Amino acid sequence: MTGPWIGNDGWPRDLPDGLTEALRLIPGSEKRSDEEIENMARMVWGIASLARDEQNLPRNQSASNPNSEQELQKLHKLCDRLADHIEEMRRPAIEVLVAEGLAPFDLAEKVREAREAARHAFGSLEESSSKRGRPESIEAREVSNIAAELWNELSGQRPTTTGDPDTGRRSQKPGSWPAVLDKIYNSLRIKASVDNQAPAAAKKLSKKIRRKNGN
Repeated sequence: MTGPWIGNDGWPRDLPDGLTEALRLIPGSEKRSDEEIENMARMVWGIASLARDEQNLPRNQSASNPNSEQELQKLHKLCDRLADHIEEMRRPAIEVLVAEGLAPFDLAEKVREAREAARHAFGSLEESSSKRGRPESIEAREVSNIAAELWNELSGQRPTTTGDPDTGRRSQKPGSWPAVLDKIYNSLRIKASVDNQAPAAAKKLSKKIRRKNGN
């Protein structure tokens, strides 16, 4: 997991600078104690740290086409070797695998399907890469989602991105949902678009609440 937070002055911090202050901007937070808000801030920070670690995993890193081509070629070869190995196994080995609940020849068939999928994916790589663009920030997404839930918990209302119902423009007020999320991003040094993440998190929370209510 990510190490201790280093403050703007270069010294370690218990919490990122400005995170509790950002949560204090949420309507209804004045009814909660400092300890409660600090615990919420720690939860946001913990989720941000886990998401940042997840973002750094090899599977979430962008890669050039040549690297991806090599990965698909390797998968194709390994699937071929594994399927051949399974189909060439002698009866005693097959019988003990079956006794353990594994169907070896069904597995071999699935592996060959994976080999064919790798072959077809190789041909689709160039097309998909032209559509990918910049990888999504897992940290921004997860922080936005938990922040939306905290907004709902503290204010008793769902977060909304529009401050003016006539124009639909994003609210710039200090206590608005986008402004709070922007301050949270700044405290965690997240470089992502609030204009994209704020409505996405609000929409996800609304769907979650509707499902919970059976709507």
